[in-house]
Amino acid sequence: MPACRICLHATELLLDFGPQPLCNRFLREASVAEVRHPLRLDQCPQCGLLQLAEPVPAEVLKPPQPMLYNEPEWHLDQLVKQIAALPGVEADANICGLTYKEASTIARLRQRGFLNALCLDVRRDLGIQDPAAGVETVQEQISSGVLSGQAARRGRYQVVIARHILEHAHDLQRFVGGLRGLLAAGGYLIFEIPDFTASVQGGNYATIWEEHVVYFTKATFPAVLQRLGLVVRELFTYPSALEDLLVGVAQAADLGRDSAAQDTDVSAELMQGQRYAAMLPAVREAWRHVLAGERAAGRQVALLGAGHLAIMFLNLLELRDVVDFVVDDDPAKSNQSLPGSRLQVYPSDALYERPVRMCLTSVAPENESKVLARHHRFLALGGRLVSIFPGTERHL
Repeated sequence: MPACRICLHATELLLDFGPQPLCNRFLREASVAEVRHPLRLDQCPQCGLLQLAEPVPAEVLKPPQPMLYNEPEWHLDQLVKQIAALPGVEADANICGLTYKEASTIARLRQRGFLNALCLDVRRDLGIQDPAAGVETVQEQISSGVLSGQAARRGRYQVVIARHILEHAHDLQRFVGGLRGLLAAGGYLIFEIPDFTASVQGGNYATIWEEHVVYFTKATFPAVLQRLGLVVRELFTYPSALEDLLVGVAQAADLGRDSAAQDTDVSAELMQGQRYAAMLPAVREAWRHVLAGERAAGRQVALLGAGHLAIMFLNLLELRDVVDFVVDDDPAKSNQSLPGSRLQVYPSDALYERPVRMCLTSVAPENESKVLARHHRFLALGGRLVSIFPGTERHL
């Protein structure tokens, strides 16, 4: 039986999607064989944490070429203001970010006068030489103890910032332990993660992804930090239409000063997880009914955006036979096929060259205005842009 990544209790199956392709393996030839790995979402009955039962090993998950993921930045000015206001964080504080995902945060801090703010060097500090290696390799290296000599070389940090990496960690204890070794006495670990609450409550399955090992909710995120020997000093929520962002500001727990934390309402988390699993057949059927209706009327169905959200939407909801093609103007993706569904990716001109009246969109809701402006002619011709994300304005 798989063991929980935080409390070691045996986990229980919620959803088993079977062997799935990797989202970073686009197909130049639609007929080639694909690497597949089991995708099973479990939940711990002891602590309520949602997690993958069998993560893809980092060496398998590493993409064939460098890939950068754009994380949300609309909230960073506010986050930097909150970091600057933390007790004990002075202008000369040593501050570090782990990867390129913290670069814009570090730049903002430096603009505010924190001139000792920096990002770790992937090659020198993390020992990663392969330019294609990404977060999957970073989390593995940190968990292996690669940072153990960092404090001796550069000193310790009053603030360590880790944006959108904790959910990728295969071993939470070892990963956070590696980061704690960087902290000065009384220093802060700042984690930013996507909040899975809206997905699990609304029946959004596109946000399940082989690169995300752990799926935090508003209840389980602080509870996990506490189980990792940290005390949460601040918990910030930045609301978003797709998934909120949660930021936990934590310090190493002082057993003589920090009282025990309140337990998570595990029963509520378990009920929520069971409802999420039970909703899947109805969500699949609802999408199939609408899209098959379009095609029965002689019209094609397109999907805008060839990122991992679109890939998981098609594969996990089994919609490959009711969507005709994908549009994306990224030259690195155009004229290739998506993993799993093997749908061809075309430049967005294809929307105007084919009999399409419904185009699904996998674009984050905060970026939809740009899509609407770019494709105003499609809308003027009677086309519909329909978001794949439940609870958003343009959803079915």
